Order: sequence, then structure tokens, then C-alpha cells
Amino acid sequence: DHPTYEVPGGGPYPEVTAARATALHAQISNAREAVNDADMAQVAARDNRDAGVAALRRLLILLVDELDQKLSDDDPRWECFGLNIPANPRPPEPATNLVLSPAGPGRVLAEWERGSRSDDNRLLIQVTGIDTEWREYGKTGNAVESVIKDQPTGVILKVKLLALNGSLEAPSGPEAEILVE
Repeated sequence: DHPTYEVPGGGPYPEVTAARATALHAQISNAREAVNDADMAQVAARDNRDAGVAALRRLLILLVDELDQKLSDDDPRWECFGLNIPANPRPPEPATNLVLSPAGPGRVLAEWERGSRSDDNRLLIQVTGIDTEWREYGKTGNAVESVIKDQPTGVILKVKLLALNGSLEAPSGPEAEILVE
């Protein structure tokens, strides 16, 4: 491709000249520098995110402390802030828009929108032809997606999501099904 950089050798591969080696070295150095710059940018972004989360957490704690002073334990306005009424906690609203998509052999990606007042989810699965009842796959924490792994291929997988808030569970939740590839 570049006869000025290559000298035909005795084998199937050309011999690289000093000029070509210098050009290749410059490309590798530039790529290494770009990777280092990207690493530094990623660390800075993570640090900024962590600082923002810590500041938001402090503000939310102050809000709850102030609400605790201003509102009674049975005031329904607690729910306007997405919080449980201390004297009468209610289960969270169910999650919505459960969508399943293939994520590789024997894997399914489940994505959804959180229900209000939800701080965790129970992910239930049922493999058609194998399971007769729903079984718990796991809890997802505060996430809005989960990869369901190690499922048999060629079967219909049913997924159900139940929103949680502490020990309280939404009475129902969205269901979806997919053919596992």
C-alpha cells in the first residue's frame, strides 16, 4: 500500500523501514495519549457526579428534617414529596412500561419505569413449560434495568416486576414475555 515506507522482503510480509516505524510509533503514542486523556476525563466526571450526589443527599436530608418539624406524622402532604406518611405508610405505586429485549444467548434485558415511592423491586420470572409458578429471580435495588442471565434458549420467559418500599410491596406490577434466544 505504501511503497515509500516498505521494502519488499524475502517472505510474504514486507519489511518495515525506519520511516514507517517512526510513523507507526507516532500513531501508537497519539492513541495512548488519547486513552490517558479519556481516563482523566472519566475520573473527573465520576468525581463531579459523586460530589453532586452527596450535595443532593444533604439537601434531601435537610428537607426531610424540615418536613418533620412542619408536618404532622399523619399529614398527607408527605406524599407530595414522594415520601411515605410516617403514621400510615402506603405501598409504592407499581412500576410501569416493562420492556424485554434480547441481550445475548440465554440473556434478557428488562427495562422499566420506577413506581413512585419505590426504592427496590422484586424481579419474578416464569419459564413456560418448566415453571408452574412465579419464582423470584432477585431484587434490583433502585435500578431501572436488569439483565436476566442463564436462561434456557428457545423458551418463552415471562417476567413480572413488583415495586418495594422497605417491607411494603405494590399489590401488582407489570408483566411481559419474550422468546429467549
